[in-house]
This record gives sequence, structure tokens and C-alpha cells, in this order.
Amino acid sequence: MKSALLVLMLLATTTGVDAKREFEEKLAHCEEVVAQNDDFNVWLKNFEACIANRLKQDPHPSLRSASSLI
Repeated sequence: MKSALLVLMLLATTTGVDAKREFEEKLAHCEEVVAQNDDFNVWLKNFEACIANRLKQDPHPSLRSASSLI
């Protein structure tokens, strides 16, 4: 899942301002709702799951193909 997150971040930076803005909003949302955890790996797993869920719920047209990687 980590590689999928990196692919999505790369696509967000290359697919235009709207896609980048929407992806940044999804990142900000997950930063707010994912509980802090002393174990970084647990936090990262929860954060990646949040991002994947947000992209599946409401993908930007330019990120739709990338969200299928998750």
C-alpha cells in the first residue's frame, strides 16, 4: 500500500492544480481523523487506509485510475 500512496502523491503533483488541491484536502482530512499512535507503523497503516478509503469514495477524475492501485 505504501507504493500506491507514493504513486498517488506523484500523480497529484503532475495532474493539475485541481487534483493536487483535492488530494491535499484528503491528506489533511486523514491527518485530522487518524489517531496518533506510539507505533509509527500502526499510525501509517491507519493513515494509508484512510487515504485509500477517501480516494475510493470520491476520486478526482485524473486520480481514478490511480485509486484502483490501492
